[in-house]
Parts: sequence; C-alpha cells; structure tokens
Amino acid sequence: MPRTRSSGVAPEPIVPPPKRPRKARADKNATTSSTTTTTSADITSLREQLGALTSVTQSIQQSLASIMTPPASTQNPPRAPGTTASGLPTLPPTGIDTPTRTPAETIAASILVSHANTGLHVSSTSKTYSPPSSRPRSTLPQLLAYQHLVRTLADRQADWLRYDELFRQYREKNPTAPWDTPHLQLYVDALYPAPSSTASSARSTPPSSTASSARSAVPSPKTTPNIPAGYCFQYHKPNGQCFQHNCLYKHSCYKCGSGAHKAPLCKDASSANPRKR
Repeated sequence: MPRTRSSGVAPEPIVPPPKRPRKARADKNATTSSTTTTTSADITSLREQLGALTSVTQSIQQSLASIMTPPASTQNPPRAPGTTASGLPTLPPTGIDTPTRTPAETIAASILVSHANTGLHVSSTSKTYSPPSSRPRSTLPQLLAYQHLVRTLADRQADWLRYDELFRQYREKNPTAPWDTPHLQLYVDALYPAPSSTASSARSTPPSSTASSARSAVPSPKTTPNIPAGYCFQYHKPNGQCFQHNCLYKHSCYKCGSGAHKAPLCKDASSANPRKR
C-alpha cells in the first residue's frame, strides 16, 4: 500500500519583516537641503542691503560736511596781562597770602602783632607750642577768637593783661586746651578784679578819651595831695560824682566827718584836715 501523509497540523509560513521605505528618507534629505539653501540666500541679501545703506549714509555725511561751516576753535582766547581766566582784574596780594603749608600759629601771630594801636602784643617767637602728638593742631580761627576775647576784655576796662598771662600759664600745663574756649574762672577774675589788683588793672588799661570811661574807672586816692587816702576821689571833686556801685572808698566829708556832704561843700572852716591830726 502506498504511504500516506500524517494527519497532523501544517506549520505556519514565516513572513519576513517589512522593509523601510527609502523614498521617504530621500524626500526628507531633500527638504532639509532646500531649507538650508533658502536661509543662506536670505543672509546674503541682507548683507547686500546693509552695504548699500552704508554707502548711502557715507555719501550723505560727505554732502553735509561740504555744506556746513567748520566748527569754531575750542582754544581759549589770549588773556590780557593782569586779568584772571574769567576776564576780571587780579587783586593785589593781601597780608594773609602766605606760602602753602604755613602753620596757622605763625599766621595768627603775625596778625596779632600788626595790631600795635590796640595795646595787644603777641610775640611770634613765644614758646607756647607743644609736640603735635600731645595736642591737636591750632587753627587760625581759634587764635583769632582768642584775640577777640582779649580785646573785648580791654574794651570793658577789665584786667585783660592778667587774663592773658594766666591763660598762657594754664595752657603750658594743659596743652590740649583750645584757644577759642575762655577759661571761666580767669574770665570772671578779669572782669571783677580784687581791690588789691585795682591799681595794676588801671595801669594796664590804656587811657580813654571819653568822659564816661574816665568816670567808670576806679582811680587811686593817692593821685592828689588834697584828698587823704581811703576817700573817693571822684566823689570829693568840686563838681565830681561817683557812679561806682558799692564803692570801696569813703563818701563822707574828711574835714568834719559828716556823710551829708562832700569835702568841698563843708562849711566848717575851722575843722582841721584829718591828715594833719
């Protein structure tokens, strides 16, 4: 008998995977190349337009330069002798014009010495300076303020010479003390001197030509031989008056001892002078 095939299930046929379409890849590469070509062309066109615009701008600038007038010279005009940069006349040098880096003490001392008519003399060679490390540097405004203070004391008939001497001695011991700050105790003592220093204050005070300053000053009772010591000279003058508050000298008659009248108006001619008693 002839052989027959088995009745088993036949195997399925093997199907190969599909191939990728090459045509689509070729189209993609073509699209990319066309886009790149278009961008390069645009850039080239822009460059050409920019170059043309630059050339037109340069030609316009040249045309304007030929039409417009040249600018004026920026150099300063020649300056006349004896004038400043603004054309104003220069001022003569003053007494304070000194070389640079001049100490303020030297300048102020020269200014104070120049006031010879005020009776205030400050030597420019006075040894009142201390090392810079021990005290702050004095300035010209401080010394001028000190000068104003001393002159004010002199105008008020105070003992300005005593204040000046004592303040310099105080500053020798305290180099950091400022010149423009008055010493309170010395200032009060100069304005209201003690009775023992009245005569020295009168000698240090320059004479005044006005009658009011002469009456305000306290004179010494020994200036005339007719009035004994201890009696007020201003009160016992024939036409004199004493304007001192709490006068230190007697206002009673030195002939009869009465306090109702002064000595020139005394009617007791027989009374003897107390100096002869």
